[in-house]
Amino acid sequence: MTNYDSAFRWMKVKNGRLHFASIELDIQKNDFENKIVDDYLVNGFKNDSEGIKPWKKGLIRGLEFTLSKSSNFWTIVIKELQAPVLDSNPAIIGYTAILAFIEKTKIIIDEDDLRKIELFVYESWKGSNADKVPNFNKLIFE
Repeated sequence: MTNYDSAFRWMKVKNGRLHFASIELDIQKNDFENKIVDDYLVNGFKNDSEGIKPWKKGLIRGLEFTLSKSSNFWTIVIKELQAPVLDSNPAIIGYTAILAFIEKTKIIIDEDDLRKIELFVYESWKGSNADKVPNFNKLIFE
């Protein structure tokens, strides 16, 4: 179960559509390499179903984006993801991971880049984008 005191939540309404995810991360500096541990619960359950795989890939892509912007090495343990099916998709989850990492580590990412990513996330409900995995470096859905 998510520890709501330590989970990071992002929620916005844009064009009448809710965008929401909550992620609990444990982040520690290390001296050797970046490591993401992704054995976690999704909405309170151990879930590796096909429908959840794009969500997990979106989360990993968000973390990989922020790791690429840091000059330090980090170990990130994803503890839990809460993401309502009707209000979340891989881009929203990945963006929430980006913001959670920034908040916990205090790394600096250009505000203009973050604004562009947020606008990109709002496009994630258009067409079939909600089923695709975001590329936060190129701002495309794959």
